[in-house]
Amino acid sequence: MEKMTREFLEEKGITDKEVINAILDKHHEIVKDLKSDSEKITTLQTENDNLKKQIEERDKDLKELKKIDATEMQNKISELENKNKTQKEEYDKQLLETKKGLLIENSLISSKAKNLKAIKGLLDMDKITLEDGNIKGLDEQIKSLQESDSYLFNLEKQTKTVDLGGEHQESAKKEPSSLIEALHEKYDN
Repeated sequence: MEKMTREFLEEKGITDKEVINAILDKHHEIVKDLKSDSEKITTLQTENDNLKKQIEERDKDLKELKKIDATEMQNKISELENKNKTQKEEYDKQLLETKKGLLIENSLISSKAKNLKAIKGLLDMDKITLEDGNIKGLDEQIKSLQESDSYLFNLEKQTKTVDLGGEHQESAKKEPSSLIEALHEKYDN
C-alpha cells in the first residue's frame, strides 16, 4: 500500500500546496482516529484474553477443591486467594503498561514521529507515568527530541537565514536579456 505523502499527491496531479496540506492534515486526523480505535480494540482483546485465562484457571482450581477435605480445603482456599490477588495485581500492572504504551504511541503519532520504534528507544520510560488516564513526562521528552533530533519527525521546515558577515547589497544579478545589454554591463562597469 502506497503511503499518503506530498509526493504521492503531486504525482496524482494535485499541485496546490494549500490543498495538499489540507488533504494531508485530514489524512493524518483520520489515521489517528483509526489507530485510536485499533488501540481500544487491542486493549479490549487483551483484557478479554486475560479474563478467559483467569476463568479457565479458576475452573481448574474449583475441580481441585472438590477433591479436598475441609482442613485441606481451608489451606487451599487461602493459597488460592493469595494466588488470585497476585494474578490480579500482575494483570492490573500489565493493563496499565498496555494503556501507557498505547498513549505513548498515540502521542508520538500526534507529534508526527517518523519511526515510533526508534523514538521509543530514545525515551526514558522511567520518567513517563500514567496518572488518571493521562501521560506525564512525555511531552517534554518529545519536545527535546524534536529539537535535538528533528529528522525523526515530519516537522514543517522553517527557512533559516545565515549571516555571512559584511555587507551584501546586491541579492541576485539580473541576467541581461540581449547581447547589447550584456556588452553594456561588461564595459560600463
